[in-house]
Amino acid sequence: MGLPGVRPAVLVLLLAPAAPALGDPAALGGLWDVSVVSTTHAPDGSQVKSKVKRVLAITDFGVEEVSIASFVTGDGRTVPATTGVRFVDSFASKSFDATIAGTVRVDPATQEGLSFKAEGSLVGGEAIVTFRLKGKRIPGSLPPSTLLLFEHGFEAGIAPYVEADANGLLAATLWHAEGLCAPGTPIPASMGAAAAAYNLGDQAPPVYNYDTGFLLPNAGALEGPPLSVPSSSSPVAGIRFSFDFLRETEATPLFDRCFLEVRAFECGGWVPVTQITDLAGCGAEPIHVEITGDPTLNGMLGKTFSHRFRFDTVDPSSNGFLGWYVDNVRIEVANP
Repeated sequence: MGLPGVRPAVLVLLLAPAAPALGDPAALGGLWDVSVVSTTHAPDGSQVKSKVKRVLAITDFGVEEVSIASFVTGDGRTVPATTGVRFVDSFASKSFDATIAGTVRVDPATQEGLSFKAEGSLVGGEAIVTFRLKGKRIPGSLPPSTLLLFEHGFEAGIAPYVEADANGLLAATLWHAEGLCAPGTPIPASMGAAAAAYNLGDQAPPVYNYDTGFLLPNAGALEGPPLSVPSSSSPVAGIRFSFDFLRETEATPLFDRCFLEVRAFECGGWVPVTQITDLAGCGAEPIHVEITGDPTLNGMLGKTFSHRFRFDTVDPSSNGFLGWYVDNVRIEVANP
C-alpha cells in the first residue's frame, strides 16, 4: 500500500477464535482457501483496500490458535506465517495492540475444521486499518511435511526487511536492493533482477565497494520481519534456512565479518547462526547456503523470532571490495 504519510511496519493481530474443544490438531491440517481483506483509512480521508486470496497450508487449529503459512501478496509483499494466537502481517501500522474476534467452525462428528472467519480494526498512530479474514478447508487435503515460514527475493526492494546500525537501532546503512555488481554488469541471473547488497552501489554515481572514508569502520544489519513457528511443530522437526550470496571482502575472517543471526522476538540479544567466510565476486556463480539441524535455529521452534544479515568492517582500511550480496532467502520447518 502506498498511502502518503503512512509508514509500513509490522502489525501483529491477536486472533482469539470462539471454538469448541478440538481433537487431534494434526487431523485439522491441510490446504485451505484463505482470503485477507484490509482497508487502510488515512487521516486525510483517503482509503486503500487490499485483498489477497491464496491456497495456504494450515498446520493446526486449537481453541485459541490458528497457524497459517507465509504467502506473498498481490503486490509482492511477503506476509510471514502465523502461529499461536498471533496473526503476523507486514504492511500496515506501527501498533501491536489490535484484537480480532473470530470463530472456527468444526464438524462435530469428525472434529475437522471446516471454516474460520474473523474481523477487527486497529487504530494506529498514522492510520486506521480494518481487517477481515476468511478460510475454507479444501476437503481431503493433508498437512504438508514442510511448512514454509518465509521466502524473499528483493525484486521490489528490501522490504519487509529493515536496516539497523551496529547497536541494533533502526538507521540508514549501506544495505539496499541492487541489480549490478559493477558498472554495466548485472548480478547473476539466478539472483533475478535485484539482491540485497551491502555497498555504495545506490549512491550517485554508484561505487561498488563499502569504503565510506573518514578513517572510520562501518557496519549495518538487514533485519527480517518476525516469523512464528507453530507451537505444534514436532519436537524432532527442524528449521531449514537457505540463501544465496556473492561476497568479496578481505580474505581474513577477522575483518569484513558477515553473519547470519537470530533472536527470539523482542527478547534477548542476537545469536550468531553462522559466519560467512566464503568468497565469490562479481561474475562468479552465487554460493548457496543451506543450514539444517542447527541448534540455535531449532531453538526457535514454537517461538516468534527474527533473523538478520550483519556486515561489520571492524576497521576502516581495505574496504575497496564489492561487499556482500544476499538473495533467495527461504526459511522452512521440515517435519519428518
